[in-house]
Amino acid sequence: MKSILKKVALASLVSMTLLTFASCGSNSNNQNKEAVNNKTNQEQKEEKNETWSKELAKFINDVEGTVFKYSGFAEFRKDTTVSEVNESSEEKTITFKNEYMDMSEGESGKSKEDLLSETKYTIKEDSIIEQVYEDTKSPSIITESIILKGELKKDSSWEQEVVINGKKHQAVTSIKEINTDESGRTIVITETAVEGVEGYGSETYLEKRVYTEGIGLTEFSCNYLLSEGSTMEFGYRIFENGNR
Repeated sequence: MKSILKKVALASLVSMTLLTFASCGSNSNNQNKEAVNNKTNQEQKEEKNETWSKELAKFINDVEGTVFKYSGFAEFRKDTTVSEVNESSEEKTITFKNEYMDMSEGESGKSKEDLLSETKYTIKEDSIIEQVYEDTKSPSIITESIILKGELKKDSSWEQEVVINGKKHQAVTSIKEINTDESGRTIVITETAVEGVEGYGSETYLEKRVYTEGIGLTEFSCNYLLSEGSTMEFGYRIFENGNR
């Protein structure tokens, strides 16, 4: 009789232990699921609060370490590298380090520092702002401007104030074309006109830019000032790039 009672008691104890483990396991699983759900909800909340344009952001590569190589007229060469990416709810910034190649093998007299510069892109709710720092080699005479804005469609345009040689000017940028390349990526072609720029024969400075989805700037050209009233078309394009 005692043996039977012992067996019954042991069986009850085992059953209670198994139920306890099962209950703990169930609570643990529920807690894990709740944590995952809370994390997902938080991520969705944070994403919902981001106001910078995801559509415009497609036209600036944001993969740190990606290197782009450009070449152009008169042995122009430039390498640019995605060096830093930062995000907040209001904006996303992407910084590029630029290095120009000295094709004269030192005969130009340019120091290493003269060949380095930095470009920062700030993506906001409806625009991308480009800022260029310490650049003495770029053919562009605009150091800060809105390069893309609003809905990307042909013939849309925007006005902005730019500073050239310490003077304020009104610039008008318009989207001339929107195409698709063989890989299905969208290509946006813009033109910027700045009137009243001293030294230019027509007193109008012009820039043409091509932006490719997933890459960024793939082609640039402008009416480069040679001497008072004399200009020539100067351009460069990408010849090697890293994609997303």
